[in-house]
Amino acid sequence: MLALRSLTTFARPTGRIASTRRVMMASAAAPQSVATGKEVQELQAAGYTYVDVRNPEEFATGRVPDSVNIPLGPSLPADFNAKFPKATEKLIVACQAGRRAMTAVAALSSGSIDYQSIVIFSGSMNAWMAEGLPVEK
Repeated sequence: MLALRSLTTFARPTGRIASTRRVMMASAAAPQSVATGKEVQELQAAGYTYVDVRNPEEFATGRVPDSVNIPLGPSLPADFNAKFPKATEKLIVACQAGRRAMTAVAALSSGSIDYQSIVIFSGSMNAWMAEGLPVEK
């Protein structure tokens, strides 16, 4: 997802602006966020993959159906790039409560792929279970 921003250019060395021109630039926008499991289910139905960044032990205790586990850690960007090699991949990133998901998405900026469709599930597994949605083990 891209956002447009405008920049003012052409400042004189004296600090006075000789002329002003607006330039539209595309820049990566902040990832979207969803708070409920129902929203996640809608995204999954639209082709998004649920990526759980909890550790493997947590993942084994219960997970969202059809989710993929890529634990948060130093190799996270490389692990994501290996599993999801296209920038057009549609991804939901989640953990237990939401904090690690935000950390993971921030870490992805150091990877070699600029994913265009990343959504953070801010409620993560806590919200999923509170809504009584199905859990795989």
